[in-house]
Amino acid sequence: MADTLKMVEEKGIRSEGLQLVLVTDGQETMHPLVSTVLPKIKSKRITINTISLGGDATDSLELWAQETGGQSFCYNIGSFQSDLSSLLYSAITTPETRPHLKHQPGRWRYTLTNHQALSREKVQVLVTSRPAPRTPTPRVEHGVTATSVKFPDPVVVWARVTQGRSAVLKANVTALVSLPSGEGSVSLPLLDNGMGADHQAGDGVYAAYFTQFAGDGRYGLSVYVSATNTTSRTHGQLPPTDLKPRTKVKPPRPSPPEKVTKIEQFARFSSGGVFKVTNYKPGDLQAPGRVSDLAVTRVDLLKVSVTLEWTSLGDDHYTGTASHLELTYQMTRPDLPSPRHKFNATHLTAGLLTPLPAGLLHTVTLKVMGVMGTW
Repeated sequence: MADTLKMVEEKGIRSEGLQLVLVTDGQETMHPLVSTVLPKIKSKRITINTISLGGDATDSLELWAQETGGQSFCYNIGSFQSDLSSLLYSAITTPETRPHLKHQPGRWRYTLTNHQALSREKVQVLVTSRPAPRTPTPRVEHGVTATSVKFPDPVVVWARVTQGRSAVLKANVTALVSLPSGEGSVSLPLLDNGMGADHQAGDGVYAAYFTQFAGDGRYGLSVYVSATNTTSRTHGQLPPTDLKPRTKVKPPRPSPPEKVTKIEQFARFSSGGVFKVTNYKPGDLQAPGRVSDLAVTRVDLLKVSVTLEWTSLGDDHYTGTASHLELTYQMTRPDLPSPRHKFNATHLTAGLLTPLPAGLLHTVTLKVMGVMGTW
C-alpha cells in the first residue's frame, strides 16, 4: 500500500476512484502496517478490495474494505468460488471499466467452440449488463446483516432486486454460500414473503436465515437472480434500507395494493461479501422459528371445530423440518387465568399434527371435545 501511495504522489496520478486489491493468506509481517497507511488511503479516496486465502488471513481484511467502500471476497478451495482469477476480475472491475457492446433486450446465446478435439480447456465467461440511456435494467445488490457472527447467533442473507426506482417482485433469488472447509457451497433460497428473516412481503428485498454452519472461518457469498413468468415490477416504490433481523416476532404487515408491470426475462449474478463465524459447536443448537401468521380460516359451531392455517417452521429457524409440533388452547381469554389444553389425534378431523418442511402451508381442522356454546 505504501508503494501505491508513493507511485500516486510521484507520478501525479488522480487517486480518487483507484481500486486496490489486497490478497493475503496470513497476518501482517511487513512494515509499514496497514493501520499506519490506511488514513492516507482513505483521504485520497482509494478503494481497497480484499481477498482472503484460506482460514488464516487477518481478521482486519473486511474492516479495511468496509472503511474504504470496497468489497471482500474469500477463496475456499473446492467451493463454487474455486477460480481465483474470477474473484480478481470481480474485485478490480466496476460497471464503468468493463467492456460492453450495445445489444437489444431479450435472451442471447453465446457459443464457444473447441476446434482441438483431443484437448480440453477450462473456460469461464462472465456476462454483465448495464442500462442503456432511459432504459433501466434489473439490478441486484446483496449482503448480510453481520460480518462477524458468534455461533449460534443468526445471520440474515439478503438481496435487493430493483429496476430503476421500482422493486422487482416474484423473482427466483438464490444465495450461494461457500463453506470455510472448502467442501462445496450451500444453496439458500431467498424469499420476499414477509416471513422469517424477510421484513415485508412484496418490497423487492429477498431474505433468509443462514443456518447451515460447518465450522469457524470465513463464508463467501454470491447471489443468482432470474425472472419467472410472473416476475413484475412496481411503479416508483423504493425498497426499505432496514435489513436487520427482527428481535421480536410480529405479524407480517399486509402489502398494500400495488400496480405492477410484467418485465422481460433476465438473469443476474452478483458476487462478493464475507462473514466470519466463531464459537462454532456441532449439534442442534439453533432454535426453531416462531409462527407469525397463524390464522383461523373456518369455524363450525355445529361440529364445534375450527380450521387453522400457518406457515411451517424449520428445525433451525426457518430451515429444515421441526422435530415436534404442539397445539394448545384455552377455554377463556388468553389474558385471564385458565389451564391450557393440548390438541391430540382425538381432536383431529382433517390434516396432520406432525411437522411439515419449513415454508409449507400447514392446515388442520380440530374439534374441541366437551365444549358447548361460545369458546
